[in-house]
Amino acid sequence: MSEPSAHTLTADWRKLLRPTGTLRAMLTGFATVAGLTLLARAAGFFKDAAVANHFGVAAALDAFLLAFGLHTFIAGMLASGIPSAMLPVHSDLRHRTDEATADRLAIQSALLHAISLVLCAGLLVLVAGPVIELMGKGFAPETRDLSRRLLLELTPFLFCYGMTAHLGMWLRSKKNFVVAAAAPILTPMSVIVFLFFAAEDVSIDSMVYATNVGAALHLLVMLIALNRLLPDRASGWWGSLRRWEADHRTVFKSAGPYLVAGLVMGATIVVDQAMAAWLAEGSVAVLSFSDKICGIVLALTAMAASEALFPFFADLVAKQEWARLRHQLQQTLLLVAAVSIPLTLLMSWQAPWIVQVLFERGEFGADDTQRVAHVLRFAAMQVPFYITGVLLSRVVVSLQAKWFTLGLSIFSLASNITLNAVLMKSMGVAGIALSTVCVYLVSALVMAFWVFRTIGKLISK
Repeated sequence: MSEPSAHTLTADWRKLLRPTGTLRAMLTGFATVAGLTLLARAAGFFKDAAVANHFGVAAALDAFLLAFGLHTFIAGMLASGIPSAMLPVHSDLRHRTDEATADRLAIQSALLHAISLVLCAGLLVLVAGPVIELMGKGFAPETRDLSRRLLLELTPFLFCYGMTAHLGMWLRSKKNFVVAAAAPILTPMSVIVFLFFAAEDVSIDSMVYATNVGAALHLLVMLIALNRLLPDRASGWWGSLRRWEADHRTVFKSAGPYLVAGLVMGATIVVDQAMAAWLAEGSVAVLSFSDKICGIVLALTAMAASEALFPFFADLVAKQEWARLRHQLQQTLLLVAAVSIPLTLLMSWQAPWIVQVLFERGEFGADDTQRVAHVLRFAAMQVPFYITGVLLSRVVVSLQAKWFTLGLSIFSLASNITLNAVLMKSMGVAGIALSTVCVYLVSALVMAFWVFRTIGKLISK
């Protein structure tokens, strides 16, 4: 067989890089989500700056972040179950039947998700003491007591935030990205308002009240938006509960493994915070501030792309258009590499300046800037691998490869714990950041190999 000519290879690359109609729609969705996410993250930045100004890296902030992190971990874990399993089934049902039937499935799934959140909140109340004792064993006794109290007081946030994850998935499945991407701005804005009016009387309790109120407003806005999309607003919600969809069996079969996978992967963040609590005082806050900076970048890239592209990937899988799926995925990953690699180098190079501009004021001093910047230099390296992994994971979920997802999640958590224990001995909290980078790198490589091999087999059938 003759080797392909240079002209043929060039033509193949041009074909790969040429935007298709689907890609243009995907990029439009991404631009919408990214733009609105930028506004939400800008509000989040002002919130973080206000928090840094009032609390610096104080022990009280460590207590709040540990409690808040546990709630976001539980909400994120549950979001990886029924909501993630629902979207591919919703897309398939919409193509096989009609929009009303698919929406009935989404409403019933939302009810079950709400029940699971209430049950988890009740369980968390019962085990709050032992959980904080274990996770915050590096804290002073008074800090552990504070964290335990804050964990209980943030329970409303758990329910509201958890429900917005499900409703947001439903909105995105309808290609309605605006509300899902814009509504998260309400929580940081609520914190900013509370801190502003509290002025000199600000306390960590202000953070709790503001967080609960903001999450409730977030949920309310999404409920209103979805209610307007239902064809029969009067009976759309309650009428959907009269006859349960048989496709729930498919949702349940996938939700279990995805839930466990979400538990395992979400535990990575909690494990990082817990192991950081074993180090010097303020290490949890230092790691958190570093993660917040990376989070701004990842929210505008990985999360925006994930939210915008997941419905398109699910649609291509539902239609069994495997060649188009592979082509769109290749184009997307090339764009990811072109944007994320230079961005990573820039973040590592300018880490001290970035931290100084964002946080150095009030109680957050120059020494704190150096501590956070040192960690950020390592944490920034996760960006290209995290984005790649998130996009590939959406294809994996669309293909309903639940057992592969579970296996990879368990491997990633075990690797993260092991690397944390090894690297933090010599590098401190920066070792925890480097461990995360290594785990994301390996996960992205494994997923890329599995996804393209699976799609290739489906094309050849």
